[in-house]
Amino acid sequence: MLPAVLLTGMLALAAAAGAAVGTADPCAAPSASADPIVSVSADPIASEAASPSMDPSAVPSIDPSVSPSPDPLLASTDPVQTRSKGLVAAEPVPSDSGVPTPSPCPDASVAPLVEAMVIGPTLTVVPDPHALVYGDAAPLYTFTLVDNAVAGAPVTVDPTTLTTYVAPICSTEHTVIVPPANTDAVATQELRWYTPTTSVAESPLTITCTGGSAVGYAFDVTTTAELTIAKKATTITAPPTAGDIAYGQTLHDSTLTGGSGSVPGYFTFPPDSWSYTPQVGTQSHAVAFVPDQFADYEPIATPVNVTVTQAAAVVITPPTASPLVTGQTLASSVLTGGVASTEGTFAFTSPATAPADGTAAQQVTFTPADLANFTPTTVNVDVTVAPAPLHYTVTGYLGRVQMGAVTNMVRPRVMVPLAFTITDGATPITDVRKVTKFDPVAISCEAIIDNPTEVFPSATIGRQSRLVYDAADGRFVQFWKVPVTRNTCYQVTTTIDHGDPIVAYFKTW
Repeated sequence: MLPAVLLTGMLALAAAAGAAVGTADPCAAPSASADPIVSVSADPIASEAASPSMDPSAVPSIDPSVSPSPDPLLASTDPVQTRSKGLVAAEPVPSDSGVPTPSPCPDASVAPLVEAMVIGPTLTVVPDPHALVYGDAAPLYTFTLVDNAVAGAPVTVDPTTLTTYVAPICSTEHTVIVPPANTDAVATQELRWYTPTTSVAESPLTITCTGGSAVGYAFDVTTTAELTIAKKATTITAPPTAGDIAYGQTLHDSTLTGGSGSVPGYFTFPPDSWSYTPQVGTQSHAVAFVPDQFADYEPIATPVNVTVTQAAAVVITPPTASPLVTGQTLASSVLTGGVASTEGTFAFTSPATAPADGTAAQQVTFTPADLANFTPTTVNVDVTVAPAPLHYTVTGYLGRVQMGAVTNMVRPRVMVPLAFTITDGATPITDVRKVTKFDPVAISCEAIIDNPTEVFPSATIGRQSRLVYDAADGRFVQFWKVPVTRNTCYQVTTTIDHGDPIVAYFKTW
């Protein structure tokens, strides 16, 4: 159906024609019953070109055998008709010669129909995607016009075929966050369009279009496309220098100094290598250059040499040294315990040293088992030196008494002299109080060897056992009165203060 505006115009024309009945107006429009055959233009340009002096050859011929509908405007099914700016007025029926007679009057229906122009189909503005590298010049944002109303596949429309065409404008408007200039400032947002070297934006950006017009068409600019911005490659103009580290430290412990890139940035070991502990020696490792403007520039790697030195072993808990006596060397002290940062052994640095009496720190060396990666280290350990305990040299029994496991045969009731000496080094001891005990004890004869020696004669000194020091002979004499029991065995022991005891065996007969 034609729009109401167009029908209203047609009704106005019909009323004007009815009012002129009976008047001989050669320019009056014929009634519908006089000649129902009209010509409909499918081209808006043709409508604009129609005039009272129209070229008859421009009017299409109509088959008179075709019966028109009651309203040829409403009966038209031409889809193009909805996009025309107006209608062409009815022309006279061609003569028998086939040449139509031009109308001498102007077409009064053209002007009001042009004012009632109907907008035609919608052209979709499809922006074209673009890709570039950061820093490149902003692209020329292009687009395609597509008519989706045509049956079948959408049709691309050539803008040069449109009348009074105004092209849409496309851009990449986006919002960026501007970091603060100092700690007291607040980050702000700015609206920007992509420009070379100055825009800092995420990728991709959205290409949007606005505007666009042409006679007989509407424009749809709701579709978008993407502007993909690739990071720009960087170069390293001078590699950095890596500081030395000790074995056991990670690459992250190596300090990088110096170095520069084609843009401002910094050097760092890649995070996945921060926990790596290289071996002793000089090795090449990758270092990454990270641009400050990371969103727009690609990072790049370069090799650097990292020197790893041996690590000094660390003593966590020192060992403990056993005490010494005067005159002993450190080699006689036993080191126990001790914990270090790696496996190894502790030993005195100068084991031949004989420390003075008292407690003093002595140097101990820890030697790692892994000498390829660790160096020895030293630690001080306290060593206590005490005076040697007093010890006398005892010799006895002297004379006719057999020592060891030999049995001395004696008669009961006799007095046996047991002689011995006590010395402190080269000094003889004469004090009888140094002899603390004399103890003859009866024992089983099976415990001793029955190897009789000569029989002691009876003694004439006293009747009781007693101890004396014989200054003339320079020795002690312990007189032992043998019990009266026969065939009895005895172990006779003399105990000396700070000296070894003297033991001998006897048997009565």
